[in-house]
Amino acid sequence: ETPAEARRAEAALDADTRADVQRALAWFGHYDLAVDGAFGPGTRRAMADWQATRGVSPNGVLDSAQRAALLSAWREARAAFGFASWRSDTAGIEITLPLGLVVEDAVTPPFLRFAPRAEGGPEVFLISLAGTRATLAAVPDLIPMMAAVPPTAARSLDADAFTLTGADGARRVYAHATHRDGRIKGFLALWSEDQDMGRAIEVMRDSLRDLGGALPDAPVPLGAALDGLEVRRPIRSASGVFVDAAGRVLTSTDVVEGCAALRIDQHHAARLVLADAALGVALLAPERPLAPAGHARFAPRPPEIASEVVLAGYALPEMTAPVLTLGRVAALEGLSGEADLRRLSLAAEPGEVGGPVFDRSGAVLGLLLAPRAPEGRILPDTVAFVAGSDAILRTLGDADVHADAANVHDGADGTGVLDLPALTRHARALTVQVACWD
Repeated sequence: ETPAEARRAEAALDADTRADVQRALAWFGHYDLAVDGAFGPGTRRAMADWQATRGVSPNGVLDSAQRAALLSAWREARAAFGFASWRSDTAGIEITLPLGLVVEDAVTPPFLRFAPRAEGGPEVFLISLAGTRATLAAVPDLIPMMAAVPPTAARSLDADAFTLTGADGARRVYAHATHRDGRIKGFLALWSEDQDMGRAIEVMRDSLRDLGGALPDAPVPLGAALDGLEVRRPIRSASGVFVDAAGRVLTSTDVVEGCAALRIDQHHAARLVLADAALGVALLAPERPLAPAGHARFAPRPPEIASEVVLAGYALPEMTAPVLTLGRVAALEGLSGEADLRRLSLAAEPGEVGGPVFDRSGAVLGLLLAPRAPEGRILPDTVAFVAGSDAILRTLGDADVHADAANVHDGADGTGVLDLPALTRHARALTVQVACWD
């Protein structure tokens, strides 16, 4: 065809074919404007780019053979995915899915899973639940707990949408969801590095429609939504304490050593911002500010020998609230005379390491450390060591981290003493679970 003949053939195209040309150009990465069937300057540039990749004159007008080759290649590529429209009034979602690669499998609110048709193939999870913006913000914290999701996936969150992307050399993940009128709708895709799902992601994202309604109520806590799915388990789980209103957490360096990822109370991603190996304490900052019900106030002076203390911590990983253990101050230094340590008579579990130790006024007098017996010595199970509050305040101050000191008259009865129920409520508001992930 001459250029004039090509233009006449192009002018005779119907609207659907013209739109398909733009879709095909977009599929192959040459066009990123509206699909409207109008062949303006943007479409002409895309045509010229495609022609250049084919080694023909990039004049921006496709002749009939070129157009047929473009559309044929596009349809063949799409056919491999088996795209088809899928709709569920129960989930309140309409979306175009690669049903040649995945098949509807199971519903575990807020997820509707599409399993791979072939071993090693991609997986898709639709997301549908009722909730607030706070609920939306919790979903990207939940997703990395799935065993197949790279734990270091990056997330972008604004008021009404989140996007999560990541790769670990073997698997890739993409998730996107939006919040509108009290509903959260979106999808999650998982695939291996040797698969090309980029175009499928675009198709799913562009076609997703909210039809109203949502899957039945998701479990509370939201983490229970993973029941029945293969999930990642932390390599260790211990305790910590909020130290400020922004949700920063103090814990033990033994808890955070060698961690690829850290989480506060299972769902809140955190990063290590300070570690004092000599004292044995570490400070974590949540990736997004939290609003804890309270935070620690550190005792400004050492406790008295034989005074009663209370340890708060997560003795077992599956616990949903910290337990309190009573003990007494045995010495104001370590076994080798370490002035920054306090020795307690108290039986602690490994999961309670990093937990706060309170005096009866509710002030934090120290942070429980992992057992540290001198070489050649075995200590009784009732011997525990804490980093003292004065050393903690000094370490945080040296790092320009503000921490509150307790008033010596803190307490509910005017004498500086909390009764045990009040101390229990106080301790549980401050104490968190810290998980280390590989």
